Formats: sequence, C-alpha cells, structure tokens
Amino acid sequence: AGKFEVADDSFYVKWAEPSAVFHHRYLDEQLRLAALSPQISSEIALLGDQEFNGENMHDRLFMLTFDSGPTVIGGTTDWLTDYLRKQSMSATFFVLGNSLKARLDKSSDQALRALYKGQCVGVQGWEYRAH
Repeated sequence: AGKFEVADDSFYVKWAEPSAVFHHRYLDEQLRLAALSPQISSEIALLGDQEFNGENMHDRLFMLTFDSGPTVIGGTTDWLTDYLRKQSMSATFFVLGNSLKARLDKSSDQALRALYKGQCVGVQGWEYRAH
C-alpha cells in the first residue's frame, strides 16, 4: 500500500492524490487514538468478543456508519436513509441524544421509525465532545 501507484491514463488518476492525503491523515488519527488507549475508548481497542476490526473482513466489503445525527427534518439524514433504502443497502447510524430529541420535538415517534426503517441505530451519546 505504501507504493500504491496509478497510471496517468487510469480512471482513478484524479482520485489518487486526494486519497493519499486522506489516508495519511487517517493514519495519523489512528496513531493518535492508539496513543490515548486505554485512557479513552477508541476504534483501535476491541472491548469484547462480539467486536471485530475491518482487517477481519473480506476485501471490498464495507460497513457504512454515520455519526452525530439525525439532522433537522429534510436534512441529509432524510436523503441518505431514503437513498440507502432505494439501493437495498443499510448502514448503522450512531445518533446523538440531543439531536434525536430535537428531531422528535418537531416530529413524531412514527416519523423517526420511518426515517430509520431498515437501518441499524445506535446511540453515540447525548452530545458530541472531541477528546
């Protein structure tokens, strides 16, 4: 992976440089999180037998996760969940309690159930705070 090269005439040539920048930043973040562990739980450490890392998955298999939702009514959460259903895909949405309450205050329980129909929903916490 360290010697990944893309031919100049490749379909992916415009993708290669931004991807390299992203992956270097991602690696830096993973190293930072590893340095914090075990003081702060992160995706580096497995905390139980039911957890697994992406390295244990088959190539080209992706698990989609989205954090910090839901957005306001009509926002990107609505678009994304609708798109995923139309594509017969699912993802895990880690919602924030304060965002969920704000959405529920302007909607209904049934509307929230419909929003996340066919998706997996987990709780990220009440509000987001960077560590």
